[in-house]
Amino acid sequence: MSCCEWQTGRGKGRSARCPAPWMLAAVTLVAGAVGAGPAPGQEDGAGAAASGITLPDPAKAPWLKFEAAIEKSYREPLKQGGAFEPPVKEYLQKNVVPQLALEDNRAIIDRVRKRMRDLLLGGIADDKSFELASAAALESMDALARDGQEPLAVRVNAMLFIGEMRQKDNREGKVWPKAADALAKAAADRTLPPAVRVAAMAGLARQADTAKAAGDARVTEFTRTARGALQGILGEKPAGSDAVAVDWLAARALAMLPGLTKNTSKELAGAVAAILADQSRPIDVRVRAAAALGAIAGPKSEVDPIAQVKTIRALAVESLGHELAIADRQRFEDDYRAMAGGRRRFAPKPVAPAAGAAAFGGYDPSGVGLSAPTPGFPSGGSSGESGATLGGGGYPGLPGMSAGPNDPVADYVTEPACRRIAWRLHALGDAVASEKGVGLGSLPGAEADADKELAELLREQAATIADELTEKSVRDALAALEGKKQDAADSDTPDAKPGAKPATKPGDNEPDDSSPFGK
Repeated sequence: MSCCEWQTGRGKGRSARCPAPWMLAAVTLVAGAVGAGPAPGQEDGAGAAASGITLPDPAKAPWLKFEAAIEKSYREPLKQGGAFEPPVKEYLQKNVVPQLALEDNRAIIDRVRKRMRDLLLGGIADDKSFELASAAALESMDALARDGQEPLAVRVNAMLFIGEMRQKDNREGKVWPKAADALAKAAADRTLPPAVRVAAMAGLARQADTAKAAGDARVTEFTRTARGALQGILGEKPAGSDAVAVDWLAARALAMLPGLTKNTSKELAGAVAAILADQSRPIDVRVRAAAALGAIAGPKSEVDPIAQVKTIRALAVESLGHELAIADRQRFEDDYRAMAGGRRRFAPKPVAPAAGAAAFGGYDPSGVGLSAPTPGFPSGGSSGESGATLGGGGYPGLPGMSAGPNDPVADYVTEPACRRIAWRLHALGDAVASEKGVGLGSLPGAEADADKELAELLREQAATIADELTEKSVRDALAALEGKKQDAADSDTPDAKPGAKPATKPGDNEPDDSSPFGK
C-alpha cells in the first residue's frame, strides 16, 4: 500500500492521504533502511585497555569484526562469573555502544542492535554484574536516544534497545523492569522526535503486559512508575504534523489502563473522558477511551455515568454512520461510472451460490485512524462486470431502476470494515456494562437497567455484524440504535452473504497494534 493510500480517518470523514514523516521513519528505521548520517565522536577507552580488553578501533572496524572480539574479550569473562568493574563499564560505553551509531553499520542497524543486546547482557553469571551491565547499557542508550546530533535511525534504535532489555538469562522472555522509568519519561517527553517517543511507548507497552501477567505487586510497581507519563500523554492535544503520533500514543496509553488501575483519580478519569468526548479524535481512539473509562472509573473518579453513557451511545451511532457514509459515496461513484459506460470498481455479488469478492482497505495497524477505503480506489478483486446498461438487469441505486430478487448487488461495506465495526460495538457495550458486572452502569447515579439494556443491544448487534459481515447488518444495527425499524422492502442493500463464517467473538477482532515495529 502506497503512502497515498494510507489514511488516518481523523474526525468525521476527514483523512490525511500520506502519513506524517515520523511514521514513515519509525516503521522504516527498524529495517535499517534509512539515509546515512554523520558518525559520532568516539573515544579509545583507555580504562578498557588497562584491564586487558582489546578491540578493533570502533571508528574504523565494522560490526562483523566486533562480534567475535566482544564475545571473547567481554562476554566470556562475565559468563564465567567475572565482576563488572569500572574498566568493563568503560569498554561497554565507549567501545561497544558507539557501534550502533557508526555510519558503516547503518544498513544493518537492526541486527547490530539485537546482537549488541545479546552480547552485552546475555549469559552473565553474577546477578550483581548483570544489574550493573544493564544499568550501564541503559544509561548509554538513553543518552544516545536523546542526542539531537545523532541521525533519527540511531536515536530510534537506541530507544528500541531499552524497550527490548530483558531479565537475567532471558528468564521467561520477560522485560527488564528497571527500564520502565526511562521508557515512560521518553514516551511523555514532547521535546523528543515523535519516532523516538513511539519507540519508547512500544517498549512501555511490553512492560505493561508483563506487569499484568505477573500479578498485583508488579502492576502496582509499574502503575506507580508510568501513571504520570500516561496521564501526560492523554492530556496532550494533537496538532500539526505530530497529530497522528499523538493519537497513536494516546491509543496505546488507553489500551494499557484497563487492568492497571481501578477507581482511578479524578484527574486521570477526566483526561480519558475528554478524549471520549473529542469529536476531532479518530473514532477508534475514542472507542478505546470509552473502554478504558468503563474499566477504571470508580466512585472517587467523579465521573457522571449518565452523561458518559449518552456519549458512548452517540459514538456508536457516529461510528456506524461514518462507515455507511463511505459506502454510500462509493456506491454513488460506481453508479455514476456505470451510467457513463465505465467499469464498476466494486464487483456485483451473485445472490447464489457464492459470494462476491469486493474487498480492499482494512484496519490501520497503528491503531490511530479508521483506515477507511479511499473513495474510487480500485478494489482488490473484480468479476469483470462492465456496469449496468439502461436496458435491463440493472444495479440498485441507478435512477429509474430497481433491483429484482435475483439481481446481482455489490456490498459496499467490506468485511474488514464489518469486523472493525463489530469490535467497536462490543467494546462500547462492555464500557457501559460488561458481562462481569463492571462498567459505567455500575457507578453510583447510573441508570443501571437502561445501561444494561443498551450494553446488551450493542453486543448483540456486534455479534450479528461479526457473523454476517454485510452492509445490511451494519444498516440494521444503526436502525436498532436509533430506535427505528428497518423496512426490508425499501432496502437496496444485499442480504447476508451465503456461507459467511461467524467470527469467534466481536471483541476478539481487535487488531494487534501494540507496536508499529512489529513483534
